[in-house]
Amino acid sequence: MYRIQAEDRQLRRIRRICRRKHYEIRRTYPEHLGRSDSYRRDFLKANPRPLRGYRCRYCHRHLSERQMTVDHIYPVYLAKTGKGLWMMHLAMIFDVNDVRNLAPACARCNAKKGRKAGLWVMRGILGKYRLYWVLLRTIQLLAVSLILYLGYRIYPYLKHNSIISGIVGWVGKILEERI
Repeated sequence: MYRIQAEDRQLRRIRRICRRKHYEIRRTYPEHLGRSDSYRRDFLKANPRPLRGYRCRYCHRHLSERQMTVDHIYPVYLAKTGKGLWMMHLAMIFDVNDVRNLAPACARCNAKKGRKAGLWVMRGILGKYRLYWVLLRTIQLLAVSLILYLGYRIYPYLKHNSIISGIVGWVGKILEERI
């Protein structure tokens, strides 16, 4: 296997020749951008088990040490390809396996996230703060309350459905008490 460093035009020419001769082309990347064997052990050493136990950074579920998977907030794949490297450098993280880039996650959220970034990265960063979860649940409750309240005001025929009218009435009373 040969290592080739070249400029874009030369690299395209080399790729064309390799395709013609049916050679396999592998992309190489710096070692610090690859997944290490000990990142879980490093995470557990740097973050000893809290009194309340670990919580998933993405859905806030309680996790035992056996259920917990350690997730890379900035995905390894994006760092290898260079696409997400700027986000890591913005957060002053220069190694993919840095403890600041690792987060506890349940298996479901870790699989869902995969190699995605965007909102998953934001939730991975903010998910360690309790205030984030309190604000998120409060906003969700307010949104549902607002929808039910507006539904009660806009669609009077909802009063005929006993379950919906009970919920809408309850939300309406709470909102009227606070206003």
